[in-house]
Amino acid sequence: MSVSQLLPGVEEQGTAVFLFVFSVSFFGFGFQALKARDALMMNQAVSPFFASVTYWNIVAMALAITPLTFIGILPLPPILSFILPIPAAGPTIYDFPHGGVMMFTFLFLIFAIHSVSNCSRPIYHALGADAALKVVPYAAAYPLILLLPLTAGLSMPSTLCIMVFSEIGQHVAGGIWWFMNYSSTSSQASYYGMLSVALHLTSVLPWLGYMIFAVEKSPLVLFPAYAWLLCLLFASQYCLVQTAQNTPPSQITGKSLV
Repeated sequence: MSVSQLLPGVEEQGTAVFLFVFSVSFFGFGFQALKARDALMMNQAVSPFFASVTYWNIVAMALAITPLTFIGILPLPPILSFILPIPAAGPTIYDFPHGGVMMFTFLFLIFAIHSVSNCSRPIYHALGADAALKVVPYAAAYPLILLLPLTAGLSMPSTLCIMVFSEIGQHVAGGIWWFMNYSSTSSQASYYGMLSVALHLTSVLPWLGYMIFAVEKSPLVLFPAYAWLLCLLFASQYCLVQTAQNTPPSQITGKSLV
C-alpha cells in the first residue's frame, strides 16, 4: 500500500522518503523537546513562561513537519500562480479527501502553538512578561480564525498560503527586533533569537524550490532536500533553547508549564 492510499490527501513522494521525514521529525524533534525541557527546568534563572513556550514550540514542530510537507495541496491561489509555475486551481475542504482535511485542520491547531511562540518571545524581550502574556490568546486565535473562510469555501491552497505567509511575517518581525536589539546591546538572547529565525526560514528553501519546479520527484534529490530542512530546523530549535537560557527571569507568578 502506498503512502497516499494510507493517508488520503498526502502527495506521493515515496514511502522511504516519508518514513525518513516522519522518523526524524517525530522521534528526533520529540527527543530534542524532552532534552530542552530538562535543560530549561534545571536552569532556575530561566523564565518559566519563556521555557514553556520554547518547549511546546519544539513539540509542535515535531508533530507538524510530516503533514506540512506531504499533504498534497501545493497548487497556489491565482494571484501567486502568475509568479510561480504552479496551477492556480486547488481543492476546498468539500472536494478533498477526509483524511487530508483532518490533517489540514490539525496543522492549523498546531500552528496556534507556533504562533504563540513566534509572537510572545520577541514581545517578551521588547515589552516584558506582562505584554507577552496578553498577546498569547490573540496569537493562538489567529490560525483558528482562518478556519472560518476555509469552511466558507476558500480553497485550501489559498488558506495555507495565508497561514504560511503570516508565519513568515511573524518570524521576520521577531528577527528584525532581535537584530536591532543585538546591534545595540550584543545580547546573547537576541543573537540566538535572530539566528533561530534565519535558520528556520532558510531550512525550507531547497525542498520548496524542488517541489515547485521539479516535474518528476526523485528520492535522490528529496532525501538531501529533507535532510537540509530537518538539520536546519534542529539547529533553529537549539537556538530557541539558547535564547531561553539567556533570557532573564520573568516576574510571572505561578509554576512553569514544562
